[in-house]
Amino acid sequence: MNIYNLKKEMKNIIYSDSSLSKNSIRDRNSALNKIFENFNNLDDVSVITKDKILDNLNSIKFKTKLSAGVNAIRFLKEHNLDIDFPSEDELKEIIKNKKKNNRKPTAEKNLIDIERKVNRVRKKNYRLAYKLMLESGLRVHEVAALKKDDFSFDKNLITINLREAKGNKLCSIELENKYLSKNIGELIETKSEYERVFPHMRYLQEQATKMGIQCHDLRRGFAKRTYKEELKNDVSKSEALDKTRIKLRHTRSDTTEIYLRCKIKV
Repeated sequence: MNIYNLKKEMKNIIYSDSSLSKNSIRDRNSALNKIFENFNNLDDVSVITKDKILDNLNSIKFKTKLSAGVNAIRFLKEHNLDIDFPSEDELKEIIKNKKKNNRKPTAEKNLIDIERKVNRVRKKNYRLAYKLMLESGLRVHEVAALKKDDFSFDKNLITINLREAKGNKLCSIELENKYLSKNIGELIETKSEYERVFPHMRYLQEQATKMGIQCHDLRRGFAKRTYKEELKNDVSKSEALDKTRIKLRHTRSDTTEIYLRCKIKV
């Protein structure tokens, strides 16, 4: 088998996994292209060794892309391809070393400053997307995927129907916000029933980077503010944590605790 046919077969295997979201499929295919890019001229895949694969994995700059590549290899190892794949211990070591090398001190951010930056965004559809993330805790890919038909309004109450990437589950959230209800309501009137309301995820992320923030900072800020507000209601810390977990749609409280330890001052 030559490398072209191998890559084609690997791609088909990944696309056949119904448990993966479109984003996960895209990330795994992108990582595999990076891992096998130096082998494109080979006619015989038997010369591809695990050491060469590990070298290419080490060359992947970003931790998320590396994780996608490692997960793709783990998945492909189950399908009896005639490739000398790295062992599970070797894959774990790659991830471990990348985490060590990528650790940099994170500067503390202030939620008020983040809100000011969002309010200064000129394009209305971008500004509303960021404010919706900040007020609802929705992830950037969830906001970017929303269509006119996903929204319903009752005065200032907004109900949003969405499909979660993890598990592909249908759920709905409610948000009471006069500004967002009015302005999103006006925005979607210009859209067709199944048209996406907000810009593509990549454009939202690029604009946020120019502002000096990450889209996920908005979700982190929402988490810390929600927890702080729950504590003001004279509930215990464990109860405040659980209510915050539910609003973030986390299955585990320890995931929520990671958000609460982020360096965003509320």
